[in-house]
Amino acid sequence: MNRSVLFLALFAGLVILAWSGYFARSADDDDLFEVDVKGVAIDPSTNSPVVILVGKEHRKAVPIFIGAGEAGAIARELEDVETVRPMTHDLMMNIIEGVDARVERAIITDLKENIFFAQIILRVGRSKKTIDSRPSDAIALALRAGAPIFVSADVMEASSSGDLTGWMVEESLSKRFGFQVQNISGELIEAMELEDEEGVLVSDVRDGGPADREGLHRGDVILRLQGSRVADVEEFNHLLIDLPEREEIRIVVAGPGGERDVSLSPQDEEE
Repeated sequence: MNRSVLFLALFAGLVILAWSGYFARSADDDDLFEVDVKGVAIDPSTNSPVVILVGKEHRKAVPIFIGAGEAGAIARELEDVETVRPMTHDLMMNIIEGVDARVERAIITDLKENIFFAQIILRVGRSKKTIDSRPSDAIALALRAGAPIFVSADVMEASSSGDLTGWMVEESLSKRFGFQVQNISGELIEAMELEDEEGVLVSDVRDGGPADREGLHRGDVILRLQGSRVADVEEFNHLLIDLPEREEIRIVVAGPGGERDVSLSPQDEEE
């Protein structure tokens, strides 16, 4: 066999290998759904932080329970909050960039026995490195790197939720009025000598937001919204989601000083 024929055979083999690798990667990507990070909320049934991922195309929601520290890391990045010194995920990004690597993507790969598994794909020069990770860490790093986040088809099918009402209200409530709510416990009802078990607890108030400016505090209990009694978070959410986006909300709040009326105007996006 002369050199020309050998060269052509070798070239053809390389082309076949390259194309087969390309199609294999494409098939793998077909099993992945790109998602947006909708936000971080408190699950009212467990009072635990949840990060909500929503498919870009199919709009299915994937809620993933995470730790408080990781929830804070994700929320800080979503809200563009700067810290005086690098926090853990900021430090990790500094290290990655310091060794001339970059986060290429994050993938939520599997769900086994209610535990989510994830991978961080790093690009180091011409090579890729796959790092096993918790989903919360992978998401926090991908957000900081501006890298896409994907969920496998199996995870999407097993964990997606079609009802986004609660999560949508949590995000809207936080952005528009600067506070969040959760279901109230029996112990707090007894301690505050409330008449019954109706009402929702103010679980967080953002500094400088409309709720903070009007004197709403963590630990206050909202009894009424727009004149209607509020039994729990689910009822509160359905009352709020029906209101026009720019409408003021009127609430009746029970706190250490007794009941009081509070009116809140939605915060402008640029504030």
